[in-house]
Amino acid sequence: MGTRPPTLRDLDFGSVRSATDLQVQMDILNRIAHIQMDKMIEKAPPQVRDLEDKGIPPVMVLSAAGMALAGAALYVLVAHGAEMLAVFVSVLQPLYYTFKALETQEKDDDTIWLTYWFVHGVLHVAENTLLLPIIKVLPALYFIGKMVLQVWMVNFEGHTGTFTSSFCHRLHHSDNITISCS
Repeated sequence: MGTRPPTLRDLDFGSVRSATDLQVQMDILNRIAHIQMDKMIEKAPPQVRDLEDKGIPPVMVLSAAGMALAGAALYVLVAHGAEMLAVFVSVLQPLYYTFKALETQEKDDDTIWLTYWFVHGVLHVAENTLLLPIIKVLPALYFIGKMVLQVWMVNFEGHTGTFTSSFCHRLHHSDNITISCS
C-alpha cells in the first residue's frame, strides 16, 4: 500500500515553529501544486502534451497561457475600470453636487455647477470628435488622464479657470451674449 498524495488538509502553517517546519509545509504545498498541474496536463489538448516530445515542458505552455490570460484580464480591468471611474468622477459625482447646489438659495454655487456642465459638454464633444483616435489607441491611459482632469475640475474647481481662460472671453465677444468673465 503506497502513501496517499498530499492534499490541502495536510497543510498546517499554524504548527510552524522553525525553518524546518516551514520547509516541510512548503514541500507539501509544492507536491500538491505538481499533482494539480499534472491533472491539468492530462486534460490538456494533445498538442500541448506533444510539446514534451520536443523538449518543451507542458507546464511552461500552461503557465504562459495562464499569464497571457491574466495579462488580458488586467488590461480589460484597467481599460474599462478607468473608463467606469472616469464616468463616476465626471458625471455621477457632479450630478450629486449640482442637485445639492440647486437646493440652496445661493446663486454662486448654481453658477459654479452650470460652468462645470458647460466645460464638461465642450470636453465631451472634443472627446467624441478630436480625441477619438487617441482613445482607440490608448484607452487605459486616456481614461486615467480623463479621470485626473475630472477630479481636478470637480474637487478643485478647475472648470472655473478653464471656462474663464478658454471660453468666456471668446463668448463674451459674440453677438447677443452677455457673460461676466470674472
